[in-house]
Amino acid sequence: MKNILRKKSNKRLTIGAAVAGIAVAGGLAWLFFTKGGARAQANWKASLKNSGKDFAAGLITEQTGVPKDITRAAADAMID
Repeated sequence: MKNILRKKSNKRLTIGAAVAGIAVAGGLAWLFFTKGGARAQANWKASLKNSGKDFAAGLITEQTGVPKDITRAAADAMID
């Protein structure tokens, strides 16, 4: 006879969350504890800084009408 009082428990969500958590923890461990992760962080930092300089130069050019090659030097001075 079937027990109608017992609820079925679905463990798919729990297992999926555990697997996702393990993957995130592994990625963060690689990023912070290996030389390859340190190189990746340095590359991302340099890329982000360069993008910020381009963005700032674009804003200055848009507001003043001065060519971007000139405003890039100003943006470099402001960010560095």
